[in-house]
Amino acid sequence: MTRTETDELAGLLRPDWAGPAPVNVGGVWSFLGHGAPPGDPMALGRWVLAHHRELQPMCGAADVGTRLRAAPGLLADCPVPVEEVERVVGVAQFGQVLNDLDPIRQNVLPKDYPTLTFLRSALKPAADGLVLDLGCSSGKHLREAQMLIPGRMVGLDIDLLAMQIGGLAFAAAGLGAPTWACASITDMPFATGRFSHVITAGTLSLLPVRRGLSEIKRVLRPGGQLILTIEGPGLWRWLYDQAGPLSVQGLQLLRWRVGSLLMDVGLDWQANPWTRRLAGLTPMGPALIGRFVREAGFEMEECGTLTRYRGLPRIVTVVARKPAGAR
Repeated sequence: MTRTETDELAGLLRPDWAGPAPVNVGGVWSFLGHGAPPGDPMALGRWVLAHHRELQPMCGAADVGTRLRAAPGLLADCPVPVEEVERVVGVAQFGQVLNDLDPIRQNVLPKDYPTLTFLRSALKPAADGLVLDLGCSSGKHLREAQMLIPGRMVGLDIDLLAMQIGGLAFAAAGLGAPTWACASITDMPFATGRFSHVITAGTLSLLPVRRGLSEIKRVLRPGGQLILTIEGPGLWRWLYDQAGPLSVQGLQLLRWRVGSLLMDVGLDWQANPWTRRLAGLTPMGPALIGRFVREAGFEMEECGTLTRYRGLPRIVTVVARKPAGAR
């Protein structure tokens, strides 16, 4: 690593980190064993950023390959084989990565994103602020935090391309980019007690929540603030209504519901690596996620519902702090 690269990570990393050594891949520090790719590692990200409005409606479409080839001139400057673009754009969630670029490029705080509105009300300044966004994607919540409080921003996700695109979007907007880390929330490379704030939107629904909260508490400094949103049963109900009970998707969604019910009655199937393989997204209501946050040793400040569907919590919110005397 060069001195500039070393300086970017200075003070962030845990001295006992036993995972792969960090490798910079297109502006993102990977702790997941990525090697430096041949050629230009940011070429695909630049192409996606240039064409993101054309690509967004195609994300997740069954005929994405046909639509890509039919779009006039879209592939003319594409730096990778079209099959690689199909693989990326064929994932429906990639549309959210592209959708998140607009808040990054705006010079005003957007008003039509519920999770950003919540973050705006909850985020409190701290001396020597260092904000960590878990499941940061392309960085819309980091952009919001950047506009609200002074301090350094760090994003963590397992989606390398999303963070590369986010870095390019910050640069295109003339903004100071966060430090990007490709790593797992359940085994973070960061030093204990390092961050003043940890924010995370939706991500804890997708991983072992107790393990994730334990790591969050570890990397927060004493008195540090945790701000999270998580998908509630209202999201499950909405998806189930869209899918229909007898559809393949509806049957898959029942797995999510069973997982939530088991957690609700105290059966922590997430702790077992074999049963965890069966997991999808695990919706949690305020009582369930609030219980987990308290059990992890946080002091709860707020636990509520941000949006609802058919009377059920769709987005659940938590604001908590690591106790001042905690390690």
